Amino acid sequence: MSDQKQTVTYSFLEKIRHFSLVKLAFLSVLLSILGLVIFGVFRLEPHHLSSKEAFLGNLYRGKLIPFIHDNEKAKTYLEQSVTKFNSAEAQCDMGEVYAEESNFKLAGYYYFTAAMHGSQRCEVHFLKLSYPPDGEIKVFQMVKKMADNRKYPSAQFMVGKRLIEGVGISKDAKEGIAYLEKAVAQKHWGASLYLAGIYIKGELLPQDIDKANKLMGDKNKSGDKK
Repeated sequence: MSDQKQTVTYSFLEKIRHFSLVKLAFLSVLLSILGLVIFGVFRLEPHHLSSKEAFLGNLYRGKLIPFIHDNEKAKTYLEQSVTKFNSAEAQCDMGEVYAEESNFKLAGYYYFTAAMHGSQRCEVHFLKLSYPPDGEIKVFQMVKKMADNRKYPSAQFMVGKRLIEGVGISKDAKEGIAYLEKAVAQKHWGASLYLAGIYIKGELLPQDIDKANKLMGDKNKSGDKK
């Protein structure tokens, strides 16, 4: 049995010895590429695949493969996505690119524009960027002005949340809920879920599970309309 094991081991070593360095190098490169592809797939988000331009823009900003990073090319492709498809998520991506470059003026512009066109992701970015210690009220007033225009349910949602949570303004739950209801009436799914949570908790409004379920059901029927 020992001789048999030695023969198998010797045969295996002989195969490796005869396996050329070129083939080993090629195999290593192939495995590395496969690893990068798998890594990139796990980093993909739905909006990355919404168009060729969106995919290339996010590829060049390093979202898929970290060492591929060219912000100028990224902005070119993302701008094409914004122009051709009016993509709110591409606008949000542009804001992230400018924020990375510390150009917060342009980042804020793209965040706000994307949020007004329904990007929930950029609502968060905009609020984080735009609420400095001495500027909450000014930003709140700007968003409220947008909220009072019926065309902007995202702004209504943002104002409603800020009033309820007391961010940038004194808390006013009653007025905050009124803004949420305006946004819900225009099928803003984030507002629907937020208001549903209020009904479930039963703190700011009497607990009403049926209303909460209806709000979440309406969200599903709306096809996630922003």
